Amino acid sequence: DPARIYGTLSVWIPSNSDPGRMEQVTDLPGMYVSYDACDNWILFAPDLRGNRPDEGALLAIDPLDSNRMIGHGKLGVVITTDGGKSWSAVGQQAELEAPAELKGRRAELAKRPDGASIPLYPGFTYLALLQVEFQPGNSNVIYLVTNKGLYKTEDSARTWRLIYAGMPSYYELHSLWIDQEKPSRLFIGTRHEVLLSEDGGCHFRTLFDWSKFVSGGHKKKADQFRRRVLAEQ
Repeated sequence: DPARIYGTLSVWIPSNSDPGRMEQVTDLPGMYVSYDACDNWILFAPDLRGNRPDEGALLAIDPLDSNRMIGHGKLGVVITTDGGKSWSAVGQQAELEAPAELKGRRAELAKRPDGASIPLYPGFTYLALLQVEFQPGNSNVIYLVTNKGLYKTEDSARTWRLIYAGMPSYYELHSLWIDQEKPSRLFIGTRHEVLLSEDGGCHFRTLFDWSKFVSGGHKKKADQFRRRVLAEQ
């Protein structure tokens, strides 16, 4: 239904200092839906928006069943099978949302006199959902691209496993693309590499490594390309 559009909304008004410029006043809570190509909007899911503006909002719709959706917001990763009338937590939601421990952080805080007043888990250690992909032809298989790595379920979001964590840093993984002709073939983009898996994420091999490209005598060409891109922008 191309007239049905989902989105999060913000209120903008003319600036007092410059009426020709618009300024943002507030983000409306929740996610909205329009059934008439954006002429009218109604609240669709009040909790599908993060606590901070930089968290954004994400809604993934099963291509085989548009009533089945996965979203992320104040209540964590949630799923609906009735088009948004009711939502429930995905399986292992607590484990998905739990903050990840930073190596050596507890020990360092213990050494500091003000350590007790410093939050143990910074905001970026909690789950941030960047992309959700249903596997073509079998939407019981779902992938979550997150700030912690790539998660996969094969039982319709009841259980999850982390199949790629990458380097020991957050937001290492940027994107996922599934081959429509061969769904077991995955391409993932990381901070410095493009990786390929032929077996649904069990094994990955490097297709492109930016650091090796730069250090392998291509730095001059890379710099020229970067300058040309910046000039065009």
